[in-house]
Order: sequence, then C-alpha cells, then structure tokens
Amino acid sequence: MPVIRNVGIVAHIDAGKTTLTERLLRLSNTSFESKTSEAPRAPPGDVDSGTTVTDFLEEERERGITIQSAAVGPVWWTSDTIKPELERRKQPHSIATTFVDTPGHVDFGFEVERSVRVVDGSVVVLDGVEGVEPQTANVWRQASRYDVKANVIFVNKMDRTGSSLARTVRSVHHSLHKRPVVLQLPVKMSQIAAAAGGKSSAVDNDPLVGLVDVARMKLLRFEGVAGENCVDEPLTEKYADLYHEAKKARAALVDVVSAYDEELMMEIIENEGQDGDAFAPGALQDAIRRLTLDGQIVPVLCGSAAKNIGVQPLLDAIALYLPSPADKPPVSGTVGAGEPVSLPTASPTLSVLAFKVVWDPRRGPVTFVRVYSGRVNRKTTLYNTATGQKERATRILFPFADQYNDVPELLGGQVGVILGLQNTRTGDTLIDAHVLRTEKKYASLRLRPVHVPPPVFSVSVEPQSKSDEGPVLEALRMLIRTDPSLRFDEGSSATASGASQMVLSGMGELHLEIAQHRLEQEFKVNAHFGHVRVGFRETITDGSEGDAEVLFDREIGGKRAKIGLKVAVRALDADAVPSDPHLGGNDLALAVPDDSDFTFDNGMSLAHVLRQGVAAAVSRGPLSGYPLAGLHITLEANQTFGPELCTPAAVRLAVSEALRTALGYPRGAQASGITTLMEPMMHVRIEAPETSAGRVSSDICSEQAGSIDEMVPASEETAHGECDVYVPPDDEHEAAAQDDAKIYITARIPLSRMMRYSTRLRALTGGVGTYTMSFDGFAPVQPDREREILEELGRIPRR
Repeated sequence: MPVIRNVGIVAHIDAGKTTLTERLLRLSNTSFESKTSEAPRAPPGDVDSGTTVTDFLEEERERGITIQSAAVGPVWWTSDTIKPELERRKQPHSIATTFVDTPGHVDFGFEVERSVRVVDGSVVVLDGVEGVEPQTANVWRQASRYDVKANVIFVNKMDRTGSSLARTVRSVHHSLHKRPVVLQLPVKMSQIAAAAGGKSSAVDNDPLVGLVDVARMKLLRFEGVAGENCVDEPLTEKYADLYHEAKKARAALVDVVSAYDEELMMEIIENEGQDGDAFAPGALQDAIRRLTLDGQIVPVLCGSAAKNIGVQPLLDAIALYLPSPADKPPVSGTVGAGEPVSLPTASPTLSVLAFKVVWDPRRGPVTFVRVYSGRVNRKTTLYNTATGQKERATRILFPFADQYNDVPELLGGQVGVILGLQNTRTGDTLIDAHVLRTEKKYASLRLRPVHVPPPVFSVSVEPQSKSDEGPVLEALRMLIRTDPSLRFDEGSSATASGASQMVLSGMGELHLEIAQHRLEQEFKVNAHFGHVRVGFRETITDGSEGDAEVLFDREIGGKRAKIGLKVAVRALDADAVPSDPHLGGNDLALAVPDDSDFTFDNGMSLAHVLRQGVAAAVSRGPLSGYPLAGLHITLEANQTFGPELCTPAAVRLAVSEALRTALGYPRGAQASGITTLMEPMMHVRIEAPETSAGRVSSDICSEQAGSIDEMVPASEETAHGECDVYVPPDDEHEAAAQDDAKIYITARIPLSRMMRYSTRLRALTGGVGTYTMSFDGFAPVQPDREREILEELGRIPRR
C-alpha cells in the first residue's frame, strides 16, 4: 500500500488557497502509473483568468471564489530533501497525496465542515498582510472538532507590500496555537545584493526572491516557468544579517522542539560537547513530526504562491510532518444503542463514510467517500446502515476536481468516488453487506457524521405553473441531497398559479443566490424566487415541559387509519449533542415495543417511519412556521394496529398532531403554546479607526441591539510582550504605525440588523471601516419583537 496523505487546504477568503492548490498540483505528478516527480508541462492555472483545476464551476470562475470543496488526487511527490528521510523510515521515496481545496467564504462553511471530517491533516493558508482572520479561526475550530490536530501553516503573499512574517506569527500565537515554530524566513533582493557587495534596494521595491530553510540552514531559490526548479545552497556568513538571524531562528527551533520531545533531548545530551545542537541526521525532522502529529507545535512556512516561491518546501513539509491514515487512531463509531467500537485502518472489516454527494446530469449521483478500513471494489455489495438499504457500486474512481479516473478498488485510508449509490446521503455509513452474516452488530454501525449547521436565511420558491411543481420539488430534493446545509419546506399555501409555495433556507444570501442559479441553470426548472429573509427558529420556553397521549383515528384517502402515540417534550440540555443530523438540532428518544413493531411493504420499519414523521413535524413550528430546534423529544408507539391501519401517511400525521398537542397547540383548540421565537446571532469583528470607536460602539449597543465583547487597539493585539516563541524581526515600521491607528471591536449582533450594515459602518467610519462575521448560535427574541415578526408572517400572536 502506498504512503498517503489526505490534506485539507483551508483559510479565510482571498488568502490564496486555490492559487496555492494549483501550484501544488502543477509541481506534483498526477499520473497514477508513475510515482516519480516530473517537471510541469504547463504553467499553473490562474484564478483571475478562470483556468484553475479546482474552481471548475461557472459561478466560481465568474466570481473568482471557491464555492464548493474539490478533491484532487492522489498526486505523487518526491524530492531530494525527503528521499533520505523516507529511506530512513523504510518507506517508498514518493508520497501519494489527496488535496481537498475548500471555500473561505462564511456562507459555504459546511463545505469546509465535511472536508475536514475526512482529512488527516491540514495546510492553513494565511495572508502575510492580514494574518489570522476570523474565518481562519472558524475553520481551525472546525478541524479541531474532528481531531485534525496536525497542521502546517503557510504564510502566503509574502511578496505584497505590508506583509510581515513577524506580525503573522504573533497573530497565530494569539488566535490559533501557542507554539508556532518558524521553519522558514523570507529572503528579499536587498539581502542578496548586500551579500554580493551591492547596495540595498529601497524598501518599497524589495521583492521576495527566496527563502531560508531554518532546519537545514539552506538558502532556497525558485526558477523556471512555475518555480519548478528549487535551487539550494548552504547559508554562510557572507549573508551577514540573514545568516545570524537564521542561526538565531534555528537555535530557538531546537530549544522549543527539544523541550517537548524527549528523544531529541536525549540526542542533544549524548552529543553534548561536540557542537551544542549536534544530533543524528534527521533527528530534528523526526522530532518536529512527532510534535506536529500530537498537536503540540504547528510548523510555520512562508512564500508566495502567485510568484511560485515556497511551494516545493511546502510539499516536503506535507510529506515529512503531516500524518498518514496509519498515524491516526482507529476510526471510532457506535453500534446498537451507542456501544463504542473502533476499526483500525488495517482491519479487513469495511467501513466507509459518505461525506459528499454531487449531482451529475450524465452520471447521476456521484458519492465522495473516505474508506476508513477494509477495501471496496465493484463486486462489493454495500449496506447503508442509516437507511437499511443495500447499494451496488457501478464504478470506483479517484477524483481530480470535476474529472475522475477509474481504479479497481479503494483501500483503507483512501478518499475516492463511488458511482451508482442511489439512496446514500452525506454522513451515511456504508459497510460490506456480507459481513452481516457473521457480525450482525455492524448493521447499526454509525461513524461520526458530519455536523450540519442550521440555515439562517430563507427565500420563497414558487413554481411558475402547476405543471412545474413536480420538477421543482424533485430538483430541490436533489439539491438538498448534494448540500445538506440547504433545507426546504414544501409549504401548504397555494400561489396564483395553483402550485404550492416552498421555502428554501441556507447559510447566507450568497449561498441562496448560488442555489437559485443551480436550480435555473443546472436543473432547468421554472420557478420564481422571493426576497431573502432572515431564518428564525422556534423553541420551547425556559423551564417548560409538555406531554400528550394521542389516539389518531380517522379516514385518510377514504381508508381508515389508526395509531396511538405518547409524546413528551422538554428543552435539550445545553451540552447535549443531537444524535441525528437530520432532525434539525433536536434529539429523539424513540420507543417501539417489540410486540408493536412491524415492517411496511416498502421495507421500511415502523421506527424508521416514526423518525421520518418527527423530522417532518419539527421542520414547521406551530407558532411561526419556522423550524423547531433545541428540543428533546420522547416518542412511544403505545398502540399499533398493523400495517393495514398504521399506514406510513397515518404515522406521519399522527406524529405531527401529537407533537403539536404536547407543545400546547392542539388541533381545533385555543392555542396556549409553550414555544417562543429565536433569532440567529452573529459574531462580528469590526476593524475601524480609533477615532471612530465611540460612534461604532454606541451604534452597536443602541441601534443594532448588540453587545460588545471586546475592544482592542491593533497595537495591543500584535504586541511582542505576550509572545513567548521566536518571532522574526519586523522591519515594516510603516505598516505597524498604520495598525496602531486602528481598533478591533468584537460584538454579538442579531443577523437581522446586519443585512445592510456595511453601508452604515462606512458612514460611521468615513468609508474605511470593515467587518467580518460568523454564525454564533440562536438567542430568544424579545416579546415585542416576536409580536412584530408574527404579524409580518400573518400569524396570530398568542393571547
């Protein structure tokens, strides 16, 4: 089995992820037969010209941003730097890497979520001018949620005026990790000229020309069409200040690594008296790798992807320091009623997680998977443990963005694509159906699913005619399957055309705009889209509980339907994690007595239909029509009368009626419900001149109904004093002086007040204020505001 890496490329928007990914791909070998490095035959693609590999959607190329994650690989990399290290480890001389390029825009955070769920390590790309930005901190937290603790930081755009490795390292120390270790230093033209006896260039015209490899004390330069020729030479004293700073950086690197790695410390002690930091070849790299895998340090590299500087050393760092699947703990999951189980990569038992589904007009559903153990090929009959259905793979492929390469099988640890899975969704677990003959417990195996954030914006979707309703509905269902962070409600009100109005919800205005474009261009449906609105939530009021016992007994479609249910509802505990991502942030405890359980003709069990009924019921709250969230629901089917009377339609209707009754909204009676509205809150980070701080903070509290968490001058945030790791010298005095005149304000503001905030902030700051925001959960709406919202929705407020 090849030595592989599954690596996510993550960062804030415009940090240069896609440009860097393009360079990584062009410098590595994408042939699946050959495993040796070859020089690229063409220059890398360009974001501005729309020629990149990973940004292949029309919308991505028009807007110049990444909208959906793209997996590419495996690609092969080897170099003279890593060959000796891999030889010492008795591994092949080349590394097979699958890269996953992810979006940086906050609206597409779910794409990052499902990507970091399946990678083993990440490259965090930072803008050398901006440092750690809010979305960078968000994706760092997302990766940590899935135990992706091995990261390498690449400080990009070091060729830009105002870039500073020093300020960026301090921002990493302040916001991401307490022990960033600098492995490279930037080299400017003036430093090379000084070594050659020339005069230094002006600061404003001092281009980036290379890097210093601190661990090896080498000077690196990059030549060729795409910087494919990495030329190194020993860094000697002729480079004066550069040499002495590199020596200082290396001493700091050895100090921090040896302080946390016992093996390197023993090497240094055994060689004491020879050279101060003398140790066996490769010992420093091995120690850096051990600490990186354990999350105790984060290596910091730098360069400029656009100028093709620093890409090969980054590929080396991926090979040397990031984990292979074998370096990770066995994948954990649950069976039965939550019994933990783990499967190592080498286990013959097949375990597969579907982390993404893409709709292809020619191929149908394209399912991206990570194989955690065992192997899967076209002869494997797969069993979906979430749906209880068997699936047959028609083709096994490796992804190359929007292109695919046929392979005979996928092995444990590999990321790939399976065609032919008709009923598999994001987060589903797949196993080999044959294993159920001997290990029936695996029929309920669930690997950790992908966390689906709640949507916060909504838009109405109206088919243009009654005949368009079916195609629109089918297109929306496929859209939701490919992007579970989108949700839709079929609704009940009819439009002028006679068709039902539907509501589509997503993570932001841009997210919904892209969804609308896909429905029109990709699915070719005829529909009218309304104005974007903030998506509220409905939840149970503090301290309230509800219960009901309902005997559903009526005619449906001319046939009698009958079932008895008991429901109890309370608020979900603050630290509880809902077990089913398809229940919209609610948790369900389901009880079906053995003597009441049965299976319908379509193969679905009563328990499965009851769960479907709960999912439908919580999608529309009885007070507002917005989804219910934060509920713990206990449901028991205490009276059943066989599949003839307990039809699936009757079961779903009965669940909806029972839940409404338990919440205080019984059918045909005066409502005295125990639910209330919640609105989405945003974590907002504002950058403004210090002279505008008073106006901005007053506006947040008085006009935007927000609360301020922190106000920090830029000079304080990037101060040297609190940073106890090595920081390179920063000569950008002018940029630092500009930062001193700024202030950073972090606040919590309702999303409804942020719709046109950019215009307001510009007015308050003389046109120079900027902000970024991220979702920060839901908070209860004040009673007066709740009444206004309900009246706008045409709902009658509670009495």
